[in-house]
Amino acid sequence: LKLQPVPIPPELATLWSSVEHLAGAQFNSLLMNHYRDGSDCVGWHADNEKLYGPNPTIASLSFGQPREFIMRCNAAPDFQLGFNLGQGDMLVMAG
Repeated sequence: LKLQPVPIPPELATLWSSVEHLAGAQFNSLLMNHYRDGSDCVGWHADNEKLYGPNPTIASLSFGQPREFIMRCNAAPDFQLGFNLGQGDMLVMAG
């Protein structure tokens, strides 16, 4: 599935500015996911697309019910680290 980018609405532009300030980073894209219920999730992936550059910074915002955010090490996939993210939480990953 390939979609064309659309302009960011003013309401999200204000949020974007706040996230950049809190994260101490500037972002070049915004991806939003809608999860219907506790069974929806994003599969294992690496945020290594060219548009993010060689050392990407990713900010993840959580809205709604708490969910577990799980990461794993590429070099040791059996090692996993999870966080419960609740309404309004932000997790920043860089490197």
